Amino acid sequence: MRIEELAPLIGNVLYFLGAIAFFGLLFWRGRDARAAVARGDGLIRIASALRGELARDPSFDGPFIRFKTQERSTYCYQWLLFEGRTDIVTSFECRIGFRAFLEATSEQSLRYPTRFPRFREIEREASFRIVTTDVLWARETLDAGLRGILAEFGHRRPRARIQLAVDRFLVEVESSVSPEEAAALAKVIAQVAALSRATDLSAGVTFLEGVGVGLNGRCPVCGEPFEIAGVSCAQCKVPHHSDCWAYWGRCAIFGCRGRRIALPTSASP
Repeated sequence: MRIEELAPLIGNVLYFLGAIAFFGLLFWRGRDARAAVARGDGLIRIASALRGELARDPSFDGPFIRFKTQERSTYCYQWLLFEGRTDIVTSFECRIGFRAFLEATSEQSLRYPTRFPRFREIEREASFRIVTTDVLWARETLDAGLRGILAEFGHRRPRARIQLAVDRFLVEVESSVSPEEAAALAKVIAQVAALSRATDLSAGVTFLEGVGVGLNGRCPVCGEPFEIAGVSCAQCKVPHHSDCWAYWGRCAIFGCRGRRIALPTSASP
């Protein structure tokens, strides 16, 4: 066989070997990223900047930082956005609740806003797409200061998300952070926490032995009453809307990391 006849075959073999090498590199990088999250490499450096302490719990993928925001419990932890990839998310979860659900997702985020019938999309603010379960309340919260927070936050962090919910709120960036960046994010968390005072907290949420307990038939994600039977967390027994649980992927109660559901339960408003 002449060399010119072998050229296409050689090209295909080289392409195949290159693809194997590329995906092998992604696999090894993803494995290293998972190991780094499990060790808490990205948190050890920033614990002191948050004036917190490292802790461990089996429900977390790795260690987390426990610290305070306005004397309320706050966690910082990291996780991988996609299995087999290296996209790290640094999450700050604070035990301060709001009347309803609002999610602001930056346009450059690797994630999309929540898409469920209960969640309505409203006009964008700065570089963030916004969905909510209570349009009037969401606009009041934006006017109370969230609009300015998003403008500044989006300028500094183009891949970010803020979620306000009944039992807690989240501030997330799709990257690891330095100690200086962690300190700056702690200020953003304090600003978001202050907005809770400007809105009416939802009824039906109390706390018992470190875990929030939903009462009066209201979902801990969106704050709306149950019109039909929902699902309950197998660990803390708090009911959720089925679609809210499906979106959140686990129990929405601060301090409970349950991922299994019990049989559907009925709740009266």
